[in-house]
Amino acid sequence: NLFSVGKNELLFYYAALDAVKENNDGKKIALLNNILNELSQRLKANGIQLIVLPCPDKYDVYYDYIFDKRYPKPLFFDYLNRMDKDYLYINSKAILTEAIKFQKDIYFFDDTYWSPWASKLISEKISRLCK
Repeated sequence: NLFSVGKNELLFYYAALDAVKENNDGKKIALLNNILNELSQRLKANGIQLIVLPCPDKYDVYYDYIFDKRYPKPLFFDYLNRMDKDYLYINSKAILTEAIKFQKDIYFFDDTYWSPWASKLISEKISRLCK
């Protein structure tokens, strides 16, 4: 039971599903990571720590709960997690995916945005890192 409304159906915005193929491009993700590493080095020279928090969409977080897998598996986080990083990386997908095991409504049943519960989890992680 993933949602407090008692439904286990998942609603997704079509544009999010349509974007999976482009978001799965390992070369683009590597380029993004290189740009972030370069930016991080420039910021470190000025005493600033870069924190990167990519936001998973609902499809990304709930993919393992989908039985009819008509769309490709989202791989953005799989690629990014394996790359070397010179910046502080918060794996929000891992945080939210783990939270599904003990909390309903990480995303709302009929919405594409994080719920306040999910926002609280992420903000707590950021707070711990900034102390």
